[in-house]
Amino acid sequence: MNAFQNLIEKSAEIESQIGYEFKNKNLLALAFVHRSFYNEHRQELLAHNERLEFLGDSILGLIISEYLYSHLENESEGHLSHFKAHLVEAAMCASYVQKVN
Repeated sequence: MNAFQNLIEKSAEIESQIGYEFKNKNLLALAFVHRSFYNEHRQELLAHNERLEFLGDSILGLIISEYLYSHLENESEGHLSHFKAHLVEAAMCASYVQKVN
């Protein structure tokens, strides 16, 4: 079994942990393919996750922005921007991942 197929095989476990079933298991598996892993397994993989990361960062930013805008009505744009940056930074996202194991 190649590395990408192994990731797809683990999709059920990942979905169970987060309580969501992905329609496209290939996209879920691709989300876990870091560029360094891709470079070591080029013969088995077609791509790495950087394009998905770009899209995901934009979507996460939009969701967080809308939530903060709706729930912190009296805060300034500067405060909202600072708070959003804190919530979407890598260390904070890593802590979210640790919470779902």
